[in-house]
Amino acid sequence: MEKLKYLFQPVRIGPMEVKNRIVMPGMEPGFGVDDDGCVTPQYTEFLVERAQSQPGMIMTGSAQVHPLGLPPVMNQVHLWDETVFPSLQEMVRAVHNYDVKFGAQLNHGGLTHLPQPSVCPSVIPEMIQAGLPVREASREEIKEYVKAFGAAAERCVGVGFDFIEIHGAHAYLINTFLTPRYNRRADEYGGSFDNRIRFLLEVIREVKRKVGDGIPVGVRLNGDDFIGEGGWNIADLCKLAPILEKEGVIT
Repeated sequence: MEKLKYLFQPVRIGPMEVKNRIVMPGMEPGFGVDDDGCVTPQYTEFLVERAQSQPGMIMTGSAQVHPLGLPPVMNQVHLWDETVFPSLQEMVRAVHNYDVKFGAQLNHGGLTHLPQPSVCPSVIPEMIQAGLPVREASREEIKEYVKAFGAAAERCVGVGFDFIEIHGAHAYLINTFLTPRYNRRADEYGGSFDNRIRFLLEVIREVKRKVGDGIPVGVRLNGDDFIGEGGWNIADLCKLAPILEKEGVIT
């Protein structure tokens, strides 16, 4: 146990103190959200069982900030709809009964909205040729999505979540802006590294503006897209990490 002596010690994450360093990360259980986008008692009971084991932190599965990010293959929480928040509030209360910090993971699914019409940083000819209805997000839509992340974060904090995680990985919308293969734009959101991270930085700043300095904000990132040429990779991640640190987020 000497090697694990720090595992059960408290740790401070920004303004939040966590009782130990055991974390249940965000994952999609494949159940527990109804057709209206509300969490069900089954999902709450699933997380309460994990909370009883006394981890320091638990993260929800991916919850969508905008209707065009919603995958068609499974139900996920509709964070754009205020009617879902009473069910989330009950979940937060149940997890907090075990003195566990509880976070909300915010996402825009982007291409996972397929086979319904989906938005991407740019039109991908290979997808069009395959009959997939993908179109380029307009500047106006980008601003709309930034605001959607901020509004969802504010509402999640309002029902009691302790921290926010922005999903920037795994071929979801933010990740596709980061990845050259998907992001072939010729405006300020595409091309150079600084341009490709612009959308993510705008989302971070809007979320932090909405939730204030008392709530930790993190970003989930992957180190490799595993798609070969034009993919996001570990060198890109190492370049991005200090930029995010200056923005005051947890990666």
